Amino acid sequence: MGVVRGRRVAPEAVAALFYLAVVAGAGGFGMYFWLLDHVGPMEASLLEYVIPVFAAVAGWLVRGTAVDATTVGGFGVIFVGFLLVKREDVRREFVRLQDRGRAAPRDAD
Repeated sequence: MGVVRGRRVAPEAVAALFYLAVVAGAGGFGMYFWLLDHVGPMEASLLEYVIPVFAAVAGWLVRGTAVDATTVGGFGVIFVGFLLVKREDVRREFVRLQDRGRAAPRDAD
């Protein structure tokens, strides 16, 4: 099955082009520039580490592409790297959530 059938273009090719142009292209650029305004260039660049994860998950959902142990291991490496870069923010958020959990009123039994 080719991309072009005779003189007609396969629907899969049109869908792929639409996704790449609108969702990945325009949507990705929009998200990146929005992040630049809200979190700055250093943190916005962390978005690049998430792109392979979304690509693999989209390939699995849409095309049934296998996600093997090596891929999951790569996701783990990306996640650990992200945690290392953002460790102070993650630690602060855990403390905030713990404090909020302690301050929440408990139902009396």
